[in-house]
Amino acid sequence: MGVRRERPPHTREPGSASAETRPAAPLLMLPALRGGARAPALRRARLAATAASCSSPWDGVHLARQAQSSRLPRLYVPGLAGLAPGACVTLDEDEARHAKSLRLAPGSPVELCDLRGTLAIACLTSGGLGRGAAASASLTGAPRLAPRSGVPWTLAVAGASGGLAGGRGDWLVEKAGELGAAVLVPLATARAKGRAGGRDGRWGRLAISAAKQSLNPHAVTVEEPADLAAALACAAAAPLALVAA
Repeated sequence: MGVRRERPPHTREPGSASAETRPAAPLLMLPALRGGARAPALRRARLAATAASCSSPWDGVHLARQAQSSRLPRLYVPGLAGLAPGACVTLDEDEARHAKSLRLAPGSPVELCDLRGTLAIACLTSGGLGRGAAASASLTGAPRLAPRSGVPWTLAVAGASGGLAGGRGDWLVEKAGELGAAVLVPLATARAKGRAGGRDGRWGRLAISAAKQSLNPHAVTVEEPADLAAALACAAAAPLALVAA
């Protein structure tokens, strides 16, 4: 019968760290919040208190969550410029569905954007929760023009009107919009086999989706395919232009 030898308590395996010397991982503990009108305010207050009291590598995450929780939901409505406070606008089907997915009820404050740089604070007057019901919002303040985050630049790309295969043209429109391009000019060449209007308006819809995804109030404008002289003239008139072939 063998004798079992106990390891002394002060010894440990080589290369292992004791519980006293092991660095503690930052822990974020937030109490569960119940629904109600005060839930957003309580959430913002608790996130602000947690970010102020925590000095760890996760501070940036706390601040980002705080900024995201304090931002109003954004809905997109065309033609905001020139409207007066109190004006009522109607949301299209996609935006009404978005408001429903966010569980926004009548009376909820929202931010409206027309993707042309105009922003306005509004209040939902009808949520459009029923089948076939229209959603609308009433402006609580005057619309304002949001400045661009950088220099409005123009991108002229050779072959974009049809020579970029495998979905690369769609990718180009999306990334140009997310990076803040003001104008995209497809350069039509003799061997390009694309269709006018950026694949029958598809690129315009992709530009709008890219602006929504990046929260950019200015959507990129996709011009009609132009020849070399017209593309260079458009690039020369822009404050900053990038011509790619």
